[in-house]
Amino acid sequence: MSLEVSIIMPAYNSAKYICDAIMSVQNQKTSLSTELIIVDDGSTDNTVAIIKDMQKRFPSIKLFVQANLKQSAARNKGLYHSKGKYIMFMDSDDIMLPGMIEKMHREIIHKKLVVCGIKKQFKAHAALEVESVLENTTEQDRMIAAYLTRNKEMDVGLWNKMFRRDILDDQRMENGNFFEDSLFVLDYLLKIKPQDIGFIHEPLYVLFKHSDTTTTCYNSDIDILSLSYMEKVKSRIQEKGTFDNRFFQVFVARTILHVIHHHIKYDNGWEPRKQISILRKNGLNYDIELNPWLKNKYKIAFFLAIFFPKLYIKLYRKNINA
Repeated sequence: MSLEVSIIMPAYNSAKYICDAIMSVQNQKTSLSTELIIVDDGSTDNTVAIIKDMQKRFPSIKLFVQANLKQSAARNKGLYHSKGKYIMFMDSDDIMLPGMIEKMHREIIHKKLVVCGIKKQFKAHAALEVESVLENTTEQDRMIAAYLTRNKEMDVGLWNKMFRRDILDDQRMENGNFFEDSLFVLDYLLKIKPQDIGFIHEPLYVLFKHSDTTTTCYNSDIDILSLSYMEKVKSRIQEKGTFDNRFFQVFVARTILHVIHHHIKYDNGWEPRKQISILRKNGLNYDIELNPWLKNKYKIAFFLAIFFPKLYIKLYRKNINA
């Protein structure tokens, strides 16, 4: 019997959370044939031992172990070994809510991609995202523009989507561990039309916002990786004939703002002079505020970041420490 759904889960030092993640898959109560592919990315705790113990109870779990090559490489290994007609991803510190696989599968039979809502669980509160920016577009160029300029976390994440293997083909993660998921989703969107996407306006995936993950530390390669990411996106949309400099400028602005925020949070040597330099280097000046694709909250952010960089750094640090 051919497999229907493959769930790919990279894991790194996930001993605290991985049991809950695995059980959320095993408790799905689905009649579909599934496999859970876990790729351990060089864990130094007892993550692998926990997975092996759970394999004894659940034969659908497949474990692969690699050196610490980061999440992109782990996901690619999982894709290589997957057998399912449909592909899903999840992180080892998150959970699927009951019925997720069945509901996603029911929708994708008539579509080429399914996107569901998410619940973002912070330490003291939760936030829901159930409306995608990909909705209500009828042309691919407008869909791509919305994706690059107005995306939310639910739009770019891999874990709230079901993909079709025949469309994925040999598509893989690129760009190291910087926005590799966003680039992966973009590549898939460029293969389909807005009408090919099914939406489930219900949070079926819980994204836990832990403070002890690998994304909460300084990445010294972020400037190089962000440039590579932007160049790859530009190449993709130019090749497909969907390039529009107005929305691409907003995409660059949002990406660079993300980089600036990373530096402010984790780079002790970050200062106003460096902030102005990275903005100018990427062609971001006061005229960005005239761009109709840029949301008002970003216009305010860029006004402060460009003209009052010292104040912007102070306010952002105060906000994240609140």
